[in-house]
Amino acid sequence: MGRTSGDIEVIRVDGGSARAWVVIIPGTQLGGLPEGTNPFDTAGIAEALGYDSEATNAAIRQALREAGAEAGEQLAVVGYSQGGIHAMNLSRDKAFLAEFDLRFVLTAGSPVGGITPEPGIGSLHLEHRHDWVPGADGLANADTRDRVTVTLTNDLAMPPPQDFGLGPGHRLENYAAGAEAVSASKDPSLQASTAALAAVVGAGGTTTVTRFSLRREALAPQGVPTAPGPDRGKPVTPSAGPPARDARPDPRPDARPVPLGVPG
Repeated sequence: MGRTSGDIEVIRVDGGSARAWVVIIPGTQLGGLPEGTNPFDTAGIAEALGYDSEATNAAIRQALREAGAEAGEQLAVVGYSQGGIHAMNLSRDKAFLAEFDLRFVLTAGSPVGGITPEPGIGSLHLEHRHDWVPGADGLANADTRDRVTVTLTNDLAMPPPQDFGLGPGHRLENYAAGAEAVSASKDPSLQASTAALAAVVGAGGTTTVTRFSLRREALAPQGVPTAPGPDRGKPVTPSAGPPARDARPDPRPDARPVPLGVPG
């Protein structure tokens, strides 16, 4: 998403016979917020890999409710880098799945080989051969009917040293181009995956985007459950800005705080 403000996007898709939802979760973010308050900082990686994204998933669940999602509605989740780990953790979060009908997860550049979704949830994983991040957990993604991994092999331009980051293979725009190639592919496995995603979000219709800014609080009020692991005592809570009515994320940074409790 190219931001450093702890934002996620919740997209309502109105079309066809039923309403559906898409959640977009960003990669690791450094700077932009007071240290320790962004749930997608480096400590967020530890929460995702070591604690099943317990606090972040609870905040996403609450954000969906605040956006108007109702129990039993279908949704897909898209995550880049660290965000893909959180997205896949949603696919095995029993409390989340008891409330929402998660049908599909799309990850890009994410180490998710050690995460097994609940049966019936499809997933598509984009990885580049020059990106070391997806293999950082040392585990290969399972190859099943519902789970497909695409290895991108296109040549990459070398960025200038100041923009090198985690390397050219891990750049978000690289995976955006890969997603376009996947959507145009005639490979049966990829066509099945894109069809599964299309079955959730449909074609045509209208969309409404709401951006939620998640925060890891420094101190929890007495009686409020807190985040586990490296940020114990720091609950993650979402705040929402006004929704964008024309499928474009609201560019204004003036998100209004919404006090939300985070179940443990």
